[in-house]
Amino acid sequence: MRKFFLLVFLILTASILISKPYVQLLFSGSGQMADVAKGYTLSSITDSERFYIYFSEAFKVVFKEVNFQDLFTSEDLLAGTFKDAEYRMVLNIKNFSIKTFKKRKIYLKDNENGDYILINGKFIKVYVGKWYKYDYSKGRYILNDEGRYVRSVDGKYYYYSGDFYRKLPVDEIWVEIKINASYVLYHGTEKKLSGDFKKDLKRRRVYYTYDGLNKHLIKHYDNEKLWTSEVAEELSKKVLSDLKKKFTIEAEVVKAKDMIVIIDKGKEEGIKPGMVFEGNGNIFMVREVTQDSAEAEVIKLSDVPLESVKELKENQNFKFPSFLHIGVGYSTFNGAYLSLGIRIIDLHWRERASGSSFISYDPFKGKINYGVDFRARVFGNFFIGFTSSIDNYCIYGGFSFFNLNPYVALSTNGVAFGGDLSW
Repeated sequence: MRKFFLLVFLILTASILISKPYVQLLFSGSGQMADVAKGYTLSSITDSERFYIYFSEAFKVVFKEVNFQDLFTSEDLLAGTFKDAEYRMVLNIKNFSIKTFKKRKIYLKDNENGDYILINGKFIKVYVGKWYKYDYSKGRYILNDEGRYVRSVDGKYYYYSGDFYRKLPVDEIWVEIKINASYVLYHGTEKKLSGDFKKDLKRRRVYYTYDGLNKHLIKHYDNEKLWTSEVAEELSKKVLSDLKKKFTIEAEVVKAKDMIVIIDKGKEEGIKPGMVFEGNGNIFMVREVTQDSAEAEVIKLSDVPLESVKELKENQNFKFPSFLHIGVGYSTFNGAYLSLGIRIIDLHWRERASGSSFISYDPFKGKINYGVDFRARVFGNFFIGFTSSIDNYCIYGGFSFFNLNPYVALSTNGVAFGGDLSW
């Protein structure tokens, strides 16, 4: 009895310590193209290093045949029994088909002797090798080797710098690749995640070019395996993306110093450089990773001190703030205005300084004005700025409240008031 309780204790302890989910991966669907899709999905999930994957030995033969044998060197790929898997992922390739069809092409590129040009999607026949320029003194087009105009057979002239074409009808062979797949993640009998994937891809398989110098047609072939791999890779990325959203990584902060924190998760849990975490409004980006820990640097500060941040959660939707400054406002000396420029932000992602150009319109004076503006935050939310335009210049100061910036200005026309919204 004591041995039984000891065994239960060890199993429970191991399940607590191991943070990566154990997932049984099952596939349905047959055919080589379906196998490619399965291979890319398996490869994508194992490369993420965020899951332990239980996988049937029987599939090794299939994947070795489609050049995925390197997968089986992964430590996260556990071939054999599924009995210890916490989750079961079922990927169903409902349809993965390839259909060929012909597509007629009438004109081929020939910059040596081509007698057609392409203007606004229309092919126009022209005289070969004859260039024209417009002679303003004579009021007409004249032949000139340095001219940029060509003459069509119906007597019209076109300024042209594009390619020339030859009328030579050929039948290209195109491929249409369709895939329809679905996937479901179960925890026991409970459905935890599901998704669908559909793709319709058309690519050329056989096409022709014309060698104008040697005056003969050249036939080209494209490798359709590249296209099936393209579709399969897109499917695998979607499956992995949904899995990662379901199993968001959480970590504890074990040490914080200056703008750096150390967390208790590392390579073993799938942590990689560049991953982003968030805690109490502070945002961190992972810089260095060891087997069981990682070092992350602050890229956005909140009002909560770093010392108070104890837990971090992965942020998979992170986007860096824009450095583009856009402003819409009104002032009593310039009227309504629109400004566009660049900005510098601080660690709180608040605009620290900006430089922009603006155009304004005063409805009372019926006058358009334009110029440049420079603004900088001096302390807290207070800012000062300088504006120079064709009509006046001014210095001003104000207070930012969220994105609203009211200000008072001293201009060449006297005291003025204004405000704007900026992003």
